Amino acid sequence: MARGDVHSLKPAGDGVTEAARRLGEVERLYVIGDSWIDGAAAAEAGARFIAYRRSAQDLQDRGVRPWRTIAHLAELLTIDLSD
Repeated sequence: MARGDVHSLKPAGDGVTEAARRLGEVERLYVIGDSWIDGAAAAEAGARFIAYRRSAQDLQDRGVRPWRTIAHLAELLTIDLSD
């Protein structure tokens, strides 16, 4: 996908929504990002936001509440996605 594929850019959730549409039927959506703008887009689209290399406090100051935070991408393999 490219920015021309969506009506509005982040922090709007259009990109997340379009990605989900292209994926087809999914049980849950997750967005992994390193900025508050990624978290805002995830929230607008109803996706869970996993913050990468950002503290929850930094993001909360911008009104974003991450579902999880990670410091290394390998941590994605240890997250329980069932809850």
